[in-house]
Amino acid sequence: MPRNKTVPQVRGDFLLGNLSQMIANPFQALCDWQRDYGDLVSFRLAARQFYLFSHPKLIEQALIKQSDVFVKTYNPKKPIGLALVLGQGLVTSQGDVWQKQRRLMQPVFQRSNIMTLPAANRHCWQQLAG
Repeated sequence: MPRNKTVPQVRGDFLLGNLSQMIANPFQALCDWQRDYGDLVSFRLAARQFYLFSHPKLIEQALIKQSDVFVKTYNPKKPIGLALVLGQGLVTSQGDVWQKQRRLMQPVFQRSNIMTLPAANRHCWQQLAG
């Protein structure tokens, strides 16, 4: 993706942004946005702006190479943003908690497991797995 290109924004409600889509079906919303907008898309949950990275190289940049820049926050006593919907998972956790969860989830991302998913979700998982 060219560096000077504007990040596409998912259309949403004036006040709540894309909150209703995330509450209804978070996984499907993320898959739909990746399909409709591409590997990097912006969305809003109420007043907070978020970015969805779907290409493996972008994910690697955010989670590994520049993890100090792309800080994830999670407070179980006061969850905000995606943590309201997703809890303390791979997307919201960091450090030792993230490492442990990633090791537990790694087998799910093997191609043989992805191919067993329903066709509607397979494309999204294939994009995430690279």
